[in-house]
Amino acid sequence: MKRFIVVLLAVLLFALPVMAQEEDNPVVLTWEGDIEDTFVKEGLSGTIYDINDLGIKFLVPEGLEPTEVSEADMEENGVFAAFLSEDGKKQIIVSFRDLEVDTLGDVALLARDSIGEENFHYGGFYRFNGLNGIVFMDANRDQLTAAIGTTEPQHFIQITMLPISNEEMNELSGFVLGSIQPYSAE
Repeated sequence: MKRFIVVLLAVLLFALPVMAQEEDNPVVLTWEGDIEDTFVKEGLSGTIYDINDLGIKFLVPEGLEPTEVSEADMEENGVFAAFLSEDGKKQIIVSFRDLEVDTLGDVALLARDSIGEENFHYGGFYRFNGLNGIVFMDANRDQLTAAIGTTEPQHFIQITMLPISNEEMNELSGFVLGSIQPYSAE
């Protein structure tokens, strides 16, 4: 079963970009149900973290702990949260960006231009539990990024996972993406 979900998530992330090229035809991921059930059935564990200031929550797999974000990193890079493995080699970084573009399609073009065509791998448009976003990989930096559109044009939430070549991070990345959802105070 584990192999099945890895293959399924790989297909969702990279083999379906043709279907997901259009903003009005995103790949829909829903945490409640199949993705969450598979996560639990595989014996995996993690914590759902609320990033209240950004209005989202998402799964952080076991072994990645929240770390303090410096004031400078927040101001200069828009970093709101960081989760690191004990050795610092596996990371999830959450940031809020003013990219001076208006659409998720523009974010993809900006990322491609910034990363360089040879290292940019576009994963397409997604709807993460009702939130519109795109996924792309930077092969040079070995990282996978989900950019989530906000209600304000030009502002985007980015969740970046690295290194994606790490087998564990690669397997868990689909679960992290599938868990991104709006935060709601209970």
